[in-house]
Amino acid sequence: MTTMNDTDVARVLGRIDKMEAELTQFALDIGNIESPTGREGPAGDFVYDWMKSEGFAPQRVGVFEDRFNVVGWLRGTGGGKDLAFNSHLDTIMARDDIARFSDAENPIYHEAWLRDGKIFGYNVVNCKGPMTCWLMAAKALKESEAKLKGDLVLTAVCGEIDCDPVDEFQGHDYLAEDIGARYAITHGALADYAVVAEATNFKMAWVEAGKVFLKVTAIAGPSRYTPYVEHPDRIGDNANAIVRMARLVEGIEAWAADYESRYTRQYKGGTVVPKASIGAIRGGVPYKIYRYPEHCSIYIDVRLNPDTRPKQVIDEIRRVARDMGVEAKIEPFVYRRGFEAEGIEPLSEVIESSHRRILGSPSEAVGSPECSMWRDTNPYNELGIPALTYGCGAGAGGGNEFFLISDMVKAAKIYALTALQICNA
Repeated sequence: MTTMNDTDVARVLGRIDKMEAELTQFALDIGNIESPTGREGPAGDFVYDWMKSEGFAPQRVGVFEDRFNVVGWLRGTGGGKDLAFNSHLDTIMARDDIARFSDAENPIYHEAWLRDGKIFGYNVVNCKGPMTCWLMAAKALKESEAKLKGDLVLTAVCGEIDCDPVDEFQGHDYLAEDIGARYAITHGALADYAVVAEATNFKMAWVEAGKVFLKVTAIAGPSRYTPYVEHPDRIGDNANAIVRMARLVEGIEAWAADYESRYTRQYKGGTVVPKASIGAIRGGVPYKIYRYPEHCSIYIDVRLNPDTRPKQVIDEIRRVARDMGVEAKIEPFVYRRGFEAEGIEPLSEVIESSHRRILGSPSEAVGSPECSMWRDTNPYNELGIPALTYGCGAGAGGGNEFFLISDMVKAAKIYALTALQICNA
């Protein structure tokens, strides 16, 4: 482990203490910029302008002019390890997302506000708050003139949250991971190690699930006009594809509970409990319901531990349909593999020591949800850059709506101490 310069440490930590108001205001400002997946541009511009004004020489690195990653650098003197910090610009919900949510206009999803030492807002929790922490850490390192040999690579990415082309939903608005962190890395945002800053309650994880998304279509027919409809005793004999799908859904739900139990795997970097969930259904035409449909589709999100291949899942669901007596077509439309980091120990040990210095106790073992989702550790680890995820606060996916400002300050200090050690290794 690299021995830190005591003078640098004192200057950097002291500078972060003085930056609490600036950290708070930055989180509020970026948290009030709406940037659902597909519309990240304004948030990207905000981060780009800030990095430019602070002297981090940012670049827009992206496929589209209005959907880009922002990469900045705090250059070292040479001879050390390069460390990347990464968080995503996109947020989970747009105000017009009424097909999924009954309260899509709720301010908690789109705004940020300060109350009782807490910053509220899903946009901050996921993931502009963690981004704020490492940006403030980088500024403190720069302003303190701390000595770094390696480069600090500041990476704010688009398209981390699932949004993928399927059916008629194609193109610019329906791309996510393909144009985000992986694109940034392969187009210049290189490092020796990476910290993907997300909410983990100050716990480290360096394994993440992959995923396969499936379109499963129940096939029935022939379609009949309502006066000629029959209702056979066996649902599997019903010519209405929606009715047959109801039976198949029951079978897939039972399979999903069994699947996550059978495929749970414990790794050094955490325990992956791969879940499966039906996220959408399409069948029939709402304004032409006088004839039932001959096909009905569900869309299934299946998470994969790093050792599971999608063909295993497809074969199992095919058997479920056969056992339920439902003719079905199964079409994968997304596959992304999960990874466990290799060679992560130099980074994990440094974060552990920094965690203990700032929080005064060892870090706790990470929970399974933080290892069983998609996070942008996967593209780093896929490309041979050891990466882990670590940050303050609980995740928005479990319902958390705020961060403590005091926790954000602590996270900024831990990130800064991590950079001082890794970049000088």
